[in-house]
Amino acid sequence: MHDWERYRSNAADCLSEAQDACQPYHRNLNLFTAAAWLSLARQDAAIENVIAGWNTPKVPEPRMPSFIFQGVLGWFRQDRRPIEHVVR
Repeated sequence: MHDWERYRSNAADCLSEAQDACQPYHRNLNLFTAAAWLSLARQDAAIENVIAGWNTPKVPEPRMPSFIFQGVLGWFRQDRRPIEHVVR
């Protein structure tokens, strides 16, 4: 069981206790505690996702050959206008 699963379970237990509480003070205390457990669970799950990403090998994206861009620039230059006028 991951820590975040245990934290979510603790939050569920606090919500159950809040439903059973007779005093408003105890109900609110359990609700606030459940919210804290749930926040901790979300933070822990996010941290686990980041760490898992560190262990995943990154595949470099293929680059477009530069001669394609040179051909495009050559096409713009055929009309004999400066590139600044064509880009606008």
